[in-house]
Amino acid sequence: MRLQGENARQRAQFVSGLYTSTRDLIAARTLDDLLYHASRTIAETFQCEVALLLPDEKDRVQVRTRVGEATPVDDRELAVATWVYRAGQPAGRGTRTLSSSAWAHVPLRAQHGVVGVLCVRPVKHDSFLSPDQWSLLDGFTNVVALSLSRTLPPHVQTPKSGIWNLSSAIAGHFPGTNNCSGVSA
Repeated sequence: MRLQGENARQRAQFVSGLYTSTRDLIAARTLDDLLYHASRTIAETFQCEVALLLPDEKDRVQVRTRVGEATPVDDRELAVATWVYRAGQPAGRGTRTLSSSAWAHVPLRAQHGVVGVLCVRPVKHDSFLSPDQWSLLDGFTNVVALSLSRTLPPHVQTPKSGIWNLSSAIAGHFPGTNNCSGVSA
């Protein structure tokens, strides 16, 4: 009975956070404001480190904002985030794809495709998101992606096309590499 009460309290807290986040994101006037509000809300609501990655002019994802500095978003994590950006599927910690990653990488899907990647890592290393929390995080990512699609430059808002794979991500982040030997699946 106590567990049900705790779950209901947590759900109410997450829904309240989603409501507040949505209001703040809609009110954000600049991309930097939007990224700040999104990353702070997600970090506080899910008690995790957050990194929001957006593509540059060459369509390579780069960290644009970060909350928490304990775990780096290194070249390996950037390769996973690049795969997520191209494939439009979650990967990393807590998923079945590239699960040895320190971060969970979630695509930010908008009307015309993926506009960026949300990376989360729990502050408490021995815990991670419950199925209910994953569902709520999905709600947050939808709101963030839709808000981003209003403020992003045109090169980010175009649909992605073509075939892409993890080898391409690794080659892009580790010049001279053309295989996946450095990344475990």
